[in-house]
Amino acid sequence: MATDTRFRQAHDYARHSGYLTGFPNFHQADYGQGVVFGTMLVRNGTAEYREVLRSQLGTSLSRQNVPDMMRAATSYAQANGYVGGLPTFHEANYGNGLVYGLFLYDSPSAEFRDVPTTELGDPDLADVGATFRAAHDYAIRKGYSAGFPTFHRANYGDGRGAVSGVVLLKQGATDPLDIPRSVLERYAPETAPRPSGRPRTSDESTRFKQIHHYARRNGFVGGFPTYRQRPRYQVFVEYEYELLQSPVARHDILQESMLGPLPHNAVYNAGGTLSRAVSDYAARVGLPGAFPSFTEGDFYSEQDYGVNLIRQRVTHRDVPSYILGNVHVDNVRKMYYEANEYAARHGFAAAVPTFHQANYGGTVVYGLLLFHPGATERRWLTVSELRS
Repeated sequence: MATDTRFRQAHDYARHSGYLTGFPNFHQADYGQGVVFGTMLVRNGTAEYREVLRSQLGTSLSRQNVPDMMRAATSYAQANGYVGGLPTFHEANYGNGLVYGLFLYDSPSAEFRDVPTTELGDPDLADVGATFRAAHDYAIRKGYSAGFPTFHRANYGDGRGAVSGVVLLKQGATDPLDIPRSVLERYAPETAPRPSGRPRTSDESTRFKQIHHYARRNGFVGGFPTYRQRPRYQVFVEYEYELLQSPVARHDILQESMLGPLPHNAVYNAGGTLSRAVSDYAARVGLPGAFPSFTEGDFYSEQDYGVNLIRQRVTHRDVPSYILGNVHVDNVRKMYYEANEYAARHGFAAAVPTFHQANYGGTVVYGLLLFHPGATERRWLTVSELRS
C-alpha cells in the first residue's frame, strides 16, 4: 500500500464518522484478529480546511512524496499565520490547476515545537512511518493528544544539536482509534475490493416476510435482516434483525398504481425495481425513505404491496460503492450486509439500502438510509425463534 494512500483512507474514514479529518500515527498491532492501524480522528473545530493550488506549494510537488508534501504544507501554513498544516493527500482540478486539500492548525488546538532529534530517536526523514511514530510518541509523553512531524530539520547552533519540527495537538483535539487494515482498505478506490458481477437471481422475500410477521406479532411496525450471523452454543446459528417501532416508521399497503409499473414477480426482485419504487414513493410524499416488506398478495390482491415507511430518526447518505465493497447494487444479501457494517463503523444503529445508485464525477455511489442510535431494536434469532 502506498504511504500517501494511508492518509486518504484515514481522512475519509474520519469524515464518514463525523470527524473533521483523520491521519495515521503509523503504529500498528495484531491482537489476534488481524492487523489494526493506529489512526487519530480530529474533532470538529480543531483546524481550518483549505484547498491550495499546487503552484502555491511547489510546482514539482507530488502527493506520492509524503515528506515533500508535509514540508510544503508546513511552510504554507506558517507563512499564513498558522502553527502547522497537514495534507489530506486528496487532489482535484476544477479548471484552474491542481489543488491539494490542507488542514491548517492554530492555537489553542495546536502548538509548534522544535524538538531535538535525540528526543525523537533520531528517525530517518526518508522513513515516513518512523518519523510519524516518533512525533506521535513524543506528543503522548509530553501530555498531548497527538502529534505529527513537519519533516523540517535544522541546527541553530544553540547547543541542542539537530532539531525536528513537530506539531503538537492538545488534549481534546483528537480521538485515537485502532482500525482494522481490512476496513481502512475500503476507504480508497485503489485498495478496495474489486467490483463484483451481477448476482445470480435469488429469492430473499421469505426472510423479509418472516421478520415482518415476527415484528407484528411482537408489537413492532416491521423489521429487516442485516444478514449478519453468529453461532449460539456451538450448535445453533442465530441471525441479526432490526425491528422498527412507531413513530420511527409505519407499515402501509400501496397499490401498484401508486408505485408505477412493476413486473409480475416484483416481490422476488428484492434488490431491484420494487425497492427503488418504494424509495421513490417515499420521496414523493415527503418521507425520508421506505423499504418493502415483500408481502405482495398478502392483502387484497397481487397488486398490493406492503411497505415500511420511515418517518423520522434516519439520515440519507450517498456512499461510494468502493467503501461498500464494490458489491453489485442488486445483490440483496451483500447490500444489506455491507450497509449495516458501514452503519456500525460510523455510529449508526442500522441501515437499509435504497438500491439507487448514481455517478458523481466518476465515483459510483449507493444510497443508504442510516438509522440514528435508538431508532431500532436489535434481535438475534434462530430460524425456529423467527417463526414462533
